[in-house]
Amino acid sequence: MLAGGCVLAVSRKQDCVTTSTAHAEIVSASGLSSDIVHARLFCDDLGIPQDKATVLDVDNKAVFDVSRNYTATKNLRHLDRRAFRVRELSFSETLVVRLVASVDNCADVLTKPLDRQPFYKFRRVLLNVVDAATHFLRVFGVFRLQTSLN
Repeated sequence: MLAGGCVLAVSRKQDCVTTSTAHAEIVSASGLSSDIVHARLFCDDLGIPQDKATVLDVDNKAVFDVSRNYTATKNLRHLDRRAFRVRELSFSETLVVRLVASVDNCADVLTKPLDRQPFYKFRRVLLNVVDAATHFLRVFGVFRLQTSLN
């Protein structure tokens, strides 16, 4: 997100076979980390310096734990070194990995069936959609304010 808008959206097939959900999430987060580095360098070229670390929200505890722990565990020894790019960037303070709860994860609207309330909540966030009552208040509330000032 830059200035409240999405600047990068990617959907691609992973280039390796993963043996677990944790492995798949780590590979995905590391691929995204490389994209974040590219976007940060692009912003620097545009004259928008990146003084703070970029926040990477994840919903997988394994990715969050890997980004904070520099030692390898027996369950992660089979992963390639490139899968740990998210950890390297986290330790270099280029990224801050943040764990997001399912109730706050907007990506769930794209990946799983949701009940009505969470669906509407995430739809409003992702598409900047407002419900009819809010729209009515915005339109007529502003109209009343402008007419009372005249």
